[in-house]
Amino acid sequence: MPPYYHTNNQTPSPQPSSLGSITYFTIFNPTYYLTNFLKGATGGTGVREKKDTMDLQNQTIQIDKQKCFVRGRITCGNEELYALESDKSLSGYNGRCPKCCQAHVQFYDSYKGFYVSVKNIHDMVHKEKLTIERSKGPKEINQLPIVELNLPPLDQPILGKNKGIEGNSNSCYMDATIFCMFAYNNVFDTLLYMNATTEPLQKLQQILRDNIVHVLRDKQGGFVGRKITSKFISFSKTLFL
Repeated sequence: MPPYYHTNNQTPSPQPSSLGSITYFTIFNPTYYLTNFLKGATGGTGVREKKDTMDLQNQTIQIDKQKCFVRGRITCGNEELYALESDKSLSGYNGRCPKCCQAHVQFYDSYKGFYVSVKNIHDMVHKEKLTIERSKGPKEINQLPIVELNLPPLDQPILGKNKGIEGNSNSCYMDATIFCMFAYNNVFDTLLYMNATTEPLQKLQQILRDNIVHVLRDKQGGFVGRKITSKFISFSKTLFL
């Protein structure tokens, strides 16, 4: 059991320790760890943002079932905007920039032209791609990450990218439950090794033990992908629903 869990009823006083360049206390506070980890990784400026290289100029996109052609990409003040031309006339639009009232781009029909924030358009496109990907469901996988060693619970927080249990659709309830039960303590480990009475239960137990819990506890890995949790949930439904 990790040192920051205490079995007595006394409230422990914070005792600073060090984990690399991160200062932490023996009272486990996920928000504190995450905040300090991100600050340390970005020089105190917050989360390091991934550079957006998307450029939709001269492409057709769809906004609320309305097809629009991207005529150009301009900067007005301190904001980047896409100049879009709809395939139908729009009420209240005249092809001028809403920030400065200038016509940055020549539209074929000014009453079909308007400007939208580049960031908003990119967020919309990313969300649409994610929706399409999720609608396809999890891909069939023949080989799951497996750790057959009987690993003890973690003795320190796992931090960083691709750590913990990745969610899949509405699996957050299951992900959080499994993490709380097995990541940092062995109170429920009897469930992993108890005698399962049927072959399907043995298979479910094996997935939980070798593909989830031990993979999560593996300090060299520590990451359970969403395909694994999806397989565990799907297999559970065939047994109990």
